[in-house]
Amino acid sequence: FFLMIRRPPRSTQGVSSAASDVYKRQANNSLLAAIIGDEATVAGFLLTGIGEKNKKGQPNFFVVDKETHKQDIANAFTMLSQRDDIGIILICQHIANAVSYTHLRAHETSLHLVCRLLLEKK
Repeated sequence: FFLMIRRPPRSTQGVSSAASDVYKRQANNSLLAAIIGDEATVAGFLLTGIGEKNKKGQPNFFVVDKETHKQDIANAFTMLSQRDDIGIILICQHIANAVSYTHLRAHETSLHLVCRLLLEKK
């Protein structure tokens, strides 16, 4: 999986942990998780309840199949990364491989962190 995590702004200027800052804001404006993956993976995440649409009717998920073009995946990532209501984007590894890592990293800012999770098969 690849992750894009929105780094939360610090709510206090004094000494405080980032985790405590997140907890202070959670009640007011929770951020959503988004997923870009194959049909089975996205369906599994939707069954856990992460499926949401914003005020414009845009879902927080994108299903990729064998007919999906690389540019469509890149556009979906770009669109999801620009939404203010999304705090984390999960992308299946085999799908992220279809999109340039440079494209994914291009969205990394002081508010967004792109991570690659290498999962070991046992």
